[in-house]
Amino acid sequence: MHPATCHSAKHSFRCSSRAARDEINSHGNYAAAADFNEEVTAVPSVYVITDPCIDVMDRSCIEVCPVDCIHADAEDRVCYIDPDSCIGCDLCRPACPVGAIFTEAGPPAAAVAWIAVNALWFADKAAARAMVETLVL
Repeated sequence: MHPATCHSAKHSFRCSSRAARDEINSHGNYAAAADFNEEVTAVPSVYVITDPCIDVMDRSCIEVCPVDCIHADAEDRVCYIDPDSCIGCDLCRPACPVGAIFTEAGPPAAAVAWIAVNALWFADKAAARAMVETLVL
């Protein structure tokens, strides 16, 4: 593994170099690690993509995701975040040019249904696409 990467699990990061640790800390999400191999533990929030993404699908979020948990197929109208793979690193949210990404705990009230849509896509893509169409109307 490249020495400047962080080994991640659902609830912790172990940074193997100062560069990797600084990348995490530059986003303000994790406390500073005292040395190169100190474990930094945080409970990340799962992120969800909401309606501003419809028919935009800029895909900047996909490009910055370190765990490849954001997906979309050619026939999709939005991108989807896998809640089981998301580590809550917060790299996707600022990369989204339309402000469509929120934490599961913090979407606007009108966007709460998108939590289910994102999770459903990874179990039943057709059902998730149908749900998107009902939310668009």
